[in-house]
Amino acid sequence: CACLVGSEMCIRDSRVIDCFAKFCHVCFERYKDQVKYWLTFNEVDSVIRHPFTTAGIIPSRVPEDKMLETCYQALHHQLVASALAVKAAREINPALQIGCMIAMCPIYPLTCAPDDMMMAMNAMHRRYWFTDVHVRGRYPQHLLNYFARRGFTLDITEADRQALTEGCVDYIGFS
Repeated sequence: CACLVGSEMCIRDSRVIDCFAKFCHVCFERYKDQVKYWLTFNEVDSVIRHPFTTAGIIPSRVPEDKMLETCYQALHHQLVASALAVKAAREINPALQIGCMIAMCPIYPLTCAPDDMMMAMNAMHRRYWFTDVHVRGRYPQHLLNYFARRGFTLDITEADRQALTEGCVDYIGFS
């Protein structure tokens, strides 16, 4: 996903995305008539909470002020890889059902005061936007605004945008 080369961050290594897509293609071909329901990534939202175990990001190799941006870049790579897998599955067997999955950890406001309600809503938006991209094939505007406010510049290509649009999932799973 995202990696470090010396002190420079290597934002995109499409080899990881391509390898995942090839792996999925092999699985879909092998089990196309035996397995109907598939999930591309388990708890894709865990990258922010567990960057190493879910995305291979080594925190000590990422500047502290770049950690969150690196996690979002890795998440983008996972979303593109997922979309390519969905597209491959549909080409192999249109009857396959492909889904996404997030860890459902709701955030409750401390009180019913408007400030607490808005804080909880905003926190939920930042936690569950993954399903927006999986289902709608594009990033929600509130997240793009968040990236802009934070000064994040993710490597999102036109090919990525097209893949996201063409690789929308059929269902959402929660754990």
